[in-house]
Amino acid sequence: ETQSKLDVDSLNTLEKRMGGIEQITKESQKSLTNATNELSTDLNKKVEEELKRSQSEVLQLLSDIKTKCTTLEEETKMFKDSLSSLQSENRALNQEIDNLRLRFDIEPEP
Repeated sequence: ETQSKLDVDSLNTLEKRMGGIEQITKESQKSLTNATNELSTDLNKKVEEELKRSQSEVLQLLSDIKTKCTTLEEETKMFKDSLSSLQSENRALNQEIDNLRLRFDIEPEP
């Protein structure tokens, strides 16, 4: 009977220990899940912030490129206008030279 009492006590003690281990395991799993969720949330926030920052930088670069393209278009138009004006002046000067040659009977240079 004493042996049987010892066996029952040992089983009760073992059950209590196992219950404690199960409780610790549940708490550890809950803690791990919470930590994982916090890390995931933090990581998602950082990724979102980085994406917004990158998007902002890209939009600024696109705006800068658009401004530079507009400036280049304006400069190209002014260059074309200047070139056209110079070509007109060149034609007029060539015509004057031709008129002077005819007037003074000068042969054109080869």
